[in-house]
Parts: sequence; C-alpha cells; structure tokens
Amino acid sequence: GIEAEVLDLRSIRPIDENAIFNSVEKTGHILVVDNGWTHINVGSEIVARVSEKRFNLLKSPPRRLGLRDVPIPSTRALANLAYVSQAEIIDAVSEQIGLKLEIHWDKVTQIDDVPNREFKGPF
Repeated sequence: GIEAEVLDLRSIRPIDENAIFNSVEKTGHILVVDNGWTHINVGSEIVARVSEKRFNLLKSPPRRLGLRDVPIPSTRALANLAYVSQAEIIDAVSEQIGLKLEIHWDKVTQIDDVPNREFKGPF
C-alpha cells in the first residue's frame, strides 16, 4: 500500500531542479540514494537545493544514502558492507513515513561487484 516516485536523473549538469521539486511537491519527502560517497556528492547538492528552496513542502527531514566513508572495496564481502543495501533503503523510507516496513530477506539481493570473473588480482 506504499507508493514511491523514483526519479532517475539523466544529467547532473544542468541538473533538472524542476523534476526534483515537482517530485517533492507530490510526495512531501526526499530520499536520495547515490552510488557515490554520502558526503560532498550529487545527493548532497540535491538535498541542499530542496532544503533551501522547497523546505516548506517537506513532511520529514531529507535523507541521503550512499557509500560508507571508506575506500572502494575490492571484494564482494566488503562491497556488501560499503554500498547501500535494499534493506537500508527500506529502513530509511519507513523512518520518513513513520511506518515500520517488513523486509522480505529472501528478495534482498547481494552486490556482485566483480566486473570480470577472470580477474584474480592483485588486491
């Protein structure tokens, strides 16, 4: 019974502020999920612009999710600890809307961050 609007920006320069602001106007929330680091990235800029220009539309504090503040991992095990998981996204959404959402762990996928299985190192 919960719907989310997903906005996939095709360009960040120029950034489509109107698309972002229209989404915030419809939903009253913003959760930015970025595959870059959480600090000093595009997600931070989006949250800053919404906070500066459309703060009055927000029903909950804006949220950002991204890489942990660590070097990019070189193994799948470490990648699963560094990148944003589906469970973290579900938790962030539940926090924003004030409703505890059930995580179906059988549907949560792990990261497979190996571009070429022939590659064996060096690590």
